[in-house]
Amino acid sequence: MTDERDLTSALAGRERARSRMRMATVGLGAAALVTAGVVAYHLPAPVHKTVTITPTVTPTAQPTLTIPANYGGDDGGSSVAAGGSTAHSTSGGS
Repeated sequence: MTDERDLTSALAGRERARSRMRMATVGLGAAALVTAGVVAYHLPAPVHKTVTITPTVTPTAQPTLTIPANYGGDDGGSSVAAGGSTAHSTSGGS
């Protein structure tokens, strides 16, 4: 019977030790987290400034296309008269 009590006592002691170790680990983790927060809070602001660059676009002159009134020359074909009617020209004559 003493062996059984020794075994039960050893298991209970082991569980208590694990519990203490777990509590110590949680406490140290919390302390480390608080310390990191305090250090981060007291760090200086960044030295560099954020610069926003807005590109300026200078409009360039656009090329213009000028088509002469007699574009294509006189080919003897049909042409549109001032009134919008079509006139046919023929060469030679009778």
